Amino acid sequence: MMAAAITDRLIEAIESRGFDFILVNYANADTIAHTANFKAAIDAINVLDAQIARVVKAAETADALLFITADHGNVEEMINEQTGQPESQHDISPVPLYLVARELQGRKFVNADRLALETIGSLAGRRAYDPRHDGIPETGGHDGTSVLDGLA
Repeated sequence: MMAAAITDRLIEAIESRGFDFILVNYANADTIAHTANFKAAIDAINVLDAQIARVVKAAETADALLFITADHGNVEEMINEQTGQPESQHDISPVPLYLVARELQGRKFVNADRLALETIGSLAGRRAYDPRHDGIPETGGHDGTSVLDGLA
């Protein structure tokens, strides 16, 4: 897996301040979960934890806005609760969304104490934030709401 090399390049990009937006995909957890190898999955998550910690530190130092999420679940449910057998397919569980930014410190999603029971909805069609905040032209293609609208 290339998590450390991806993180090295990502940190360089964050520190350069040469990009308005950077999208990175760490495939480790998903790829390993498809093998149904629980020990390997734990190792993959430990690697990702270390790399995400590096990214968070770099984003905080650069005063950047960092979103951490996933496109689907997989590694968090590797044993089928009903059959007890290994599970290696994507699941339909909602995925978390973490926002890291100095300006958001201390704020939480309005349902933060109930996340195990409910979500604030889908990211589909929503803006991550108001792009005009950073001088990025409005492009449309969303319903006009922002992910940040869910913060208290």
